[in-house]
Amino acid sequence: MPYIIAFVIIIVAAGALLLFRQPVEVPAEPVAAEIAEVSAEEATGFPEGFTPPTEQPPAASPSTEPAALETDTVIEVETTEEVVLEVSTETTTENRTFVAEASYFTPRRTEHDLIITLELEGETIVASNITYDGGPAITPAHSGFDGAYSAEIIGQNINEIDLSRVGGASLTSVAFNEAVADIRAQL
Repeated sequence: MPYIIAFVIIIVAAGALLLFRQPVEVPAEPVAAEIAEVSAEEATGFPEGFTPPTEQPPAASPSTEPAALETDTVIEVETTEEVVLEVSTETTTENRTFVAEASYFTPRRTEHDLIITLELEGETIVASNITYDGGPAITPAHSGFDGAYSAEIIGQNINEIDLSRVGGASLTSVAFNEAVADIRAQL
């Protein structure tokens, strides 16, 4: 008997659902004005202002494991040495100018080339200059680094230089350190 009562309740509930359900609305065709209001993000799938890359990112070597962003950094360094002799009446001071090139990839797969020039008096850094991608600093990371690194290295022994995230630019600091290490090897 309880099965019959449950069966009757189910049939009554199903009938009520069918009796009181809302009619199905037919979707209206979109008006041309509504179609024109589609944002750039909905149309392309990209946020407004984003430009998708035009070339494929470089392939990672199979032996490298991407444990952190810093491990994906590729740094190339080249150095050349220029010797400048300054002659005074009292003593002869030898200032040597070293130029090192470094490059690195960002997590966004953009490559930046740096040309680092250090002028040394003995092993003390007396002057420095950096060219970013063939010109002055234009990215926020490069501008931050450019405004802060000189205070960290001028007057310091080249063997004691090890910058870490100067001006908020960790990858630029790593590339700078690699170039300094290459210059140290030339001493």
